[in-house]
Amino acid sequence: MQKRLGFTLVETIMVLIIFSMIGALIYSVVPSLNKSESAQWEQFEKELRAEVDRFKANSSAGNRVTGQEINGQWHIVIDKPEHAVKIPDCQQVEGSIRIAANGWFEPNHIKLHQKGGGVVKIIFSMGWGEFRLKHT
Repeated sequence: MQKRLGFTLVETIMVLIIFSMIGALIYSVVPSLNKSESAQWEQFEKELRAEVDRFKANSSAGNRVTGQEINGQWHIVIDKPEHAVKIPDCQQVEGSIRIAANGWFEPNHIKLHQKGGGVVKIIFSMGWGEFRLKHT
C-alpha cells in the first residue's frame, strides 16, 4: 500500500464548502450601514459642512467645536447652540476642537459614540475647517 502525500479532491471540496458556508454566515450577521442610516450621515455631513463654511466667514478667536446635548439629542455645536447640527443615532460625544483667529480649526478629531456600538470620528485636518467622517 502506498503512502498518501496530499488530500483527495473530495476532501478539498468538502473543506471549501464548509468554509464558504461559515463565510456566508459571518457576512450576513455582520452589521453594515443600511441606506437610510447612510443617508442620515450624508445629511449630517452636508449640514456640518455648511455650518463650518458659515462660521469661517464670520469667525473670531477662542471658539470651539464641541458636542452638546440639546433636548435629549446630541449635536455638534460650533461656537453657540444656535449653530448646532443634530448627530444621527448618537449616545455620547468625546472631544472638542479649538478655533483660532481667522477661522483656523485646530487639527484634531471628535468621537461620536453611536447607540449601536460603533464610533464615528469627525477628523478636522489642514486647519481651515476641512473635515471628513470616518466610520469605525
